[in-house]
Amino acid sequence: MAIPNIQMIMLPFLKLLSDGNEYSVRAITQKLAGLFDLSTEEFQETLRSGKPIFYNRIGWAQTYLFKAGLIEKPKRAYVRITNKGKDVLRKRPEDIRLKYLRKWPEVAPFFGRNKTKSQ
Repeated sequence: MAIPNIQMIMLPFLKLLSDGNEYSVRAITQKLAGLFDLSTEEFQETLRSGKPIFYNRIGWAQTYLFKAGLIEKPKRAYVRITNKGKDVLRKRPEDIRLKYLRKWPEVAPFFGRNKTKSQ
């Protein structure tokens, strides 16, 4: 399997947190790598900067979920689902895309720089 994109990662990331416990980002990364059946080569593939692609995408997925209020960071390198995140999972979405996250006003400032002016 190819390395999943950020939008493919967000829902499984959130589901792994569904029990409400606090998890290290490292543990979540390992579980997601297994879930996506990444080969050793895919897991170690890097960007030009030298950072592993999969870790980079996990980081962005985490950032988007955090900005949307679906997860919280109780301490450095740890995450936990919020009540809002649990509510999203109860609705059983097929996926979580950036367009879906934009529906919450608190996310607007984060995405604002990418939007064009309306009217």
